[in-house]
Order: sequence, then structure tokens, then C-alpha cells
Amino acid sequence: MLKTLNGGQILHSQMLQDELAIDMNLENSLIDMYGKCGKLEDAHYVFDRMLNRDVVSWNSLISVYVKHGHSLFPIGLFFQMEAENVIPCRMTYSCILKACSNLEDARIGRYIHQQLVINGFESDVIVVNALINMYAKCGMLRDAEIAFNNLEHKTIVSWGAIISGYATQGYSMISLRFFDSMLKYGVKPNCVILAATLKACSSSNAKWHGMFVHYCIVENSIELETIIGNSLLEIYITFGSLQDAYSVFERLPHKDDISWNTMISAYAQEGYHQLAFQLFEKMQRAGFRVHQPLAISLIKSCTTLRGKLHGMFLHSFLIETGEGSDVMILNTFVSMYANCGSLEDAQKIFDTLQDRSLVSWGALISGYAAHGRGECALNILFKMQEDGVEPNDVIYLSILSVYISRGDLQQGRLVHDQIVRAELERLPLVAHTIIHLYAHCGSLEEGLNIFDRLSIHDEVSWGIIMDGCAQNEDGVLAFQLFQRMQEEGVETNMVIFIIALKSCGITGSIQQGHLVHNQVIDCGLEVESEIGTTLIDMYGSCGYLREAHKVFNMLHEQDLCSWNALIAGYSQHGHGKLALQCIQDMQEQHLQPDAWTFTSVLAAFSHEGQAHSCNSTFAQIQSSHGHIPRIEHLNCVIDNWSRIGCLDEAERLLQTMPKLPNSIGWLALLTACRTFGCNKVGPKIVHEAAGLIPEDDSTSAPISNM
Repeated sequence: MLKTLNGGQILHSQMLQDELAIDMNLENSLIDMYGKCGKLEDAHYVFDRMLNRDVVSWNSLISVYVKHGHSLFPIGLFFQMEAENVIPCRMTYSCILKACSNLEDARIGRYIHQQLVINGFESDVIVVNALINMYAKCGMLRDAEIAFNNLEHKTIVSWGAIISGYATQGYSMISLRFFDSMLKYGVKPNCVILAATLKACSSSNAKWHGMFVHYCIVENSIELETIIGNSLLEIYITFGSLQDAYSVFERLPHKDDISWNTMISAYAQEGYHQLAFQLFEKMQRAGFRVHQPLAISLIKSCTTLRGKLHGMFLHSFLIETGEGSDVMILNTFVSMYANCGSLEDAQKIFDTLQDRSLVSWGALISGYAAHGRGECALNILFKMQEDGVEPNDVIYLSILSVYISRGDLQQGRLVHDQIVRAELERLPLVAHTIIHLYAHCGSLEEGLNIFDRLSIHDEVSWGIIMDGCAQNEDGVLAFQLFQRMQEEGVETNMVIFIIALKSCGITGSIQQGHLVHNQVIDCGLEVESEIGTTLIDMYGSCGYLREAHKVFNMLHEQDLCSWNALIAGYSQHGHGKLALQCIQDMQEQHLQPDAWTFTSVLAAFSHEGQAHSCNSTFAQIQSSHGHIPRIEHLNCVIDNWSRIGCLDEAERLLQTMPKLPNSIGWLALLTACRTFGCNKVGPKIVHEAAGLIPEDDSTSAPISNM
């Protein structure tokens, strides 16, 4: 092209120097030559110097501008052409209609339509095809269809224009109907039509139609060109047929960036993260470019996989390829590192960001909050607010979780005030979390006030406020809320039933427990493991051990939790031997007891004063089951020794415990000293216990009385 341009310029210059009279046909050729070489100013210069211009001259310049993406200027040339009484031809109209299409200017397009009818081109297939395309691009599909229907001899271009027009404007089913009609007329589709039809199938949820198009491609031995293959990928991916999509991908003779990016993104978004990374490695070896959406999908996959190593590899790769500085990609890396627990890496990237998105602020705050680093989360929040960035609901939820875990009601109230000012309290998840804050921190009244202000009480909000009451040992209020919920007609789910049963266990109300149990049976939930375990616990707490065992026997699956609930019931009511028998029974079912199992049994034997059974069970923990004794186990044994007056043994165990003792063990021994009048050991115990108990703790009374 460069040699052609240089030669043409030399020839043109020579003609000008020699002042030769240049033939009009030669001038038209010069315009065409300059236009093809992208020299629009030179083409226009030749046009302006022409003494005589014919329709070819005008067409040459108009087509040059249209081909190079200019639309307004060629329309101006058309009007100038009309003013000079030059009659347009089919090429003129097709070029100008294309310019109108590019501008999506139906007003000028209609005028051109009128002119071409006047000049007798309403049946010219090339002109009408351009007209159909113009109306379709302008969204005037009814006009496009009229022009199509009036065309006596429809070409494949005509069919493509109307099918693509309807597909592009979102009228997928109409587009598919035209495709069917085309096949009935025996017209073999080309790549443009197939791509448009596949797009229509994708947007109209017409999976079978898409498969039929695929069949047409195979049946007519149409080469699976890249554009068609990519459209087929979109179809199968849209309908979740990843296996079919991969089959198309594998058969593509020429895969481009879009092919690779589409297939890998589909795997990543559907949760097939390992497959996504395997295919990504192949893509990398093939030397294709990673698009931003794919990079973001893969980074999110690392988050889901907890795949920090995958993420680090991807980070290095994107830096090498020059994609690593993209703001959206960097913000996603902040989220990935934060969610994987690599908070220092997340912070490093975050600190380099010039344009921090709300998502990256939120990701860092959420990451610190989720990994127990509440102070860092709060510092980021304060920095965010200093920078004038307003937190969203997700960030406030993370901050509330910090104060909930700390039990910090005072700071939680301050955050609540900010949420109210930001008008976010009405969001259900935010309101639920605020209720949880107050309930968890023991301020049930404030939690109830928020609950009562909710516009809609759903099962989630009922569950949160009821659970808050249960956590604060207010079983009466929890059950009252349960009854109120049912009066309001809210459907009871498994979580609500569990909380209601817990409230019955707290109050010891067997009558209410039976009422809830009957509702559980009516809902067919009695055999569910979690419900069954809660029923066992409720009956055990109320002292109805036979009913507890009956529920236990009805469970489809007797897991460790249900065994522990049954054992706790027996232990709570002084049936240590039955509890021990349960341990033997569960072992026969190849279930091993855990630390909580033994805590229940030891507590039972201790309260019964069965020193031998308590000590033998403790020895069993150490030898048979390989459990390291917990403080709760040691406290039970100390309590056992103390109850039977073996104070020296109790003190020796306290002094030799593998873990530091807490106040419970010392207080058990201290109480025994008072009971047995042992003044020798008492003062020493007072000194040890005093260091473990706060001055305002109610358990400090025995020390002050010693």
C-alpha cells in the first residue's frame, strides 16, 4: 500500500508540474487511490480542484469518508450533490444510508428513502438492503420489515439485515421466525446470519433453537468459523451446558482471545475453579491475551478456592503482561487477598491504589473483621471516612460484627447512629444485624424496639430476636415472641422451632415443649437431626428422660450431637452410670466421644459424690481416648475431691494441672475448706483464687468471707 501511495503521489505531482489537463476519470481514480490509502485530505483536495464532476466523483469522495467512519460530512456532500443537480445512483444511496445507520439518524434516513423512491430505486436490492439495515439500526423495525416485504428478490444480505436487526434490538423470537422463513425459502445462512440467530437464541432462552442452528451448521458442512464458534459458546454457556460448550471450544479450528476468555470465565463463574485454571494455563502457553473480565473472574475463583498460591501466580502473570495495573483488577486482588487471610498483601495493594473503590475499602474492612482483627478494621473505617468516602451497608455490617464479637454495646450504638443518618436501617440485613447487636450485648429492650419498628417481620427477624432472648436466658420472652409470630401468620421454619424448643428447656416448661413438639411432628421435621437433638436437649432439661430417649431412637441418624444431648440429660439429673452406658453404646456404633461428652459424665459423678466413678472416667479420658483433659474436666475432678474432703488431692491437682486453672476449681476447693473447717489450706487458696477473680465478680463473696 505504501509503494502504491508513493507511486500515485509521484505521478500526481508530475502531472501538476507539467500542467497537463487531467482526465476526469483519472481524477476519480486519484480520489479513490487517496481514499484507500487513508489520505482523506488529499482525496478532498483532488475533488475540490476538479473542473467537472460526475456522479462517480461524488460517490468516490462520499464512500471514502463513510469507509473511514465519518458520517455527518458525507451527508453534507450528498445535499451539496443534490444542490448541483447531480442525480445519485445506487452506490450513492447505499453509502448515504450507511452513514445514516452509523448516526442512527432516522429523520435523514426517511428523507433519503423518499428521494430514492422518486429516483426509481425502491426495488433495487442493494439500495433496499441498505435501507432495511438503516431502519433496523435506528430501531424502526416495522419500517425495516415493510421494506423487506416489498422487496421482490430477497438476497442473503436482505435476510441477514432483517434477522440481525431484530436480534440486535432484542426482539429475539421475531428474529428466529425470520430465520425459519429463510430456511423454508431454501436460503443457506452465512456466518453473519448464524451469529445473529445464535445471539437471538441466547437472549430469548431458546436453547433448542440454538441447538437446531448448530445442527444446521454441521448438516450444511459450514466451516466452524471463530465468530460462529464464539456465538455457540455463548449459547451453551447461557443454558448451563458447559460440556457442550467445551466440545464446541475444542472443535474450533481457530480460537481467538474471545474463545479462550469466554470458556474460562464460564468455568470460573459456575464454580469449576480448577478447570478454569487448567484451561488458563493452556491459554497462557498459547500466547493469548487475558481480558479484564476473565482476570476478575479468575481472581474471584482464588477467593473461593482459598487459593492464595493461584492468586499470587495470577498476580505475577498480570503484572508481566501489563494488565496488573488495571484499577478494577487491583481492587479485586484486595478482596482476594483479604478473603484468603493475607491481610498484609491486601493492605500493600490497597496502599498503592490511587483510585480506591468502595468495594476495595469494604473488602479490606471485611477481611480484618472476619479474621478477628477488629481494631484494624475500625482504623480502616476511620481512614475511609477521613477521605470522604461514605460506607455502604456491607461495610457497616462488617463493623457491627466487630462490636458484636467484642460485646461493645457503646460503640455499637455509635455505628447504629451513623447507619440511621445514612438511611440504611430500613435494609433488612442491616436491621437484623442491629437487632443481633443489642440482643447479643444483653440489651433486649433496645433490640425489641428495633424489631418493632421493622415494616416487615419475616422469619429471619423473628429468629434473631427470639435467639437473642434465649441467649440471655429469657425463655419466657422467647416463647411469647414465638406465639406472637404464629399469631401474625409467619411460617415457622426449622430454625424457629429449634429456638422455641431451647426456650422451653430454659424455662423447664414441658407443656410448652409438648406444644412445639406436636407442631414439629405436623411439619414432618421430627426426624431431622438438628431438630431431634434440640428435642432431646429440651426433654432432658425438663427431666423427661424417657421422652428424650424416645426421640433419640426415632432419629434417622444418631450423630455425636444427639448422643451428647442424651448423655447431658442423664448427667444433669444424676444418672451418671446411664450416661456412661451411653458412651459405651455410641462407641459400639463407631462414634468416639468428644470433650463435651466426658464433661457431662464427670459433672454427673461429681454431683453424685461418686468419687471412684469420677476418677476412673477421668483416667479413661487420659488413656483410652487420647484426649488432653480440658479445664472443665479438671474442675469436675477437683470438685469431686473437694466434696468428699480429699483437699490435699484437690490442691495437688490444681498445682500440677497441664493448663492454668481458672477460678472455678479454686472456689470449689475454697468452699470445701469452709465446709470441712480446714484453716491450714484455706489462706493459701484465698491468695490463689483472689488473683483470678475480678473484685466486682459475684464469686468473690466466698473469698471475702474466708
